[in-house]
Amino acid sequence: MPEGPYFHGSRAELWPGEALVVSEAADLPGTERGRRRCWATTSWDAALQYARLRNQATSGTLFVYEVELDDAEVDTDIYRSPCRPGEVASVMAPSGRVVRLVHRQPA
Repeated sequence: MPEGPYFHGSRAELWPGEALVVSEAADLPGTERGRRRCWATTSWDAALQYARLRNQATSGTLFVYEVELDDAEVDTDIYRSPCRPGEVASVMAPSGRVVRLVHRQPA
C-alpha cells in the first residue's frame, strides 16, 4: 500500500471537508463492474492528468486536491504509476474527503 499524501483530480470545485464523489469503476476489460469507489494517487501530476481526461463537458477548470480516504486499498484495476514504472501509485476507497486544494488551472 503506498503511503500518502493522496491526490484526487477533478473538474469539480470542492471545499475542505467535502465528501468525494463515489462512482463506479471504469468499464474496462478486467475491471470489477458495480464497485463504487473514489480514487486517488500519490502523484499530483497524475491526478491532474485524470482531471484533464474526466467529464470534459462539465468545467473549464482542472483541480487537484489532497484527500483523506477511508479504508484505502490498492487500486486493483489501474495500480502502476505512469511516472514511476513498477511502483504502486493508485488507491481507492469506499469514501473520502477533501483536505485542501493543491492546484488549479484552466483546462
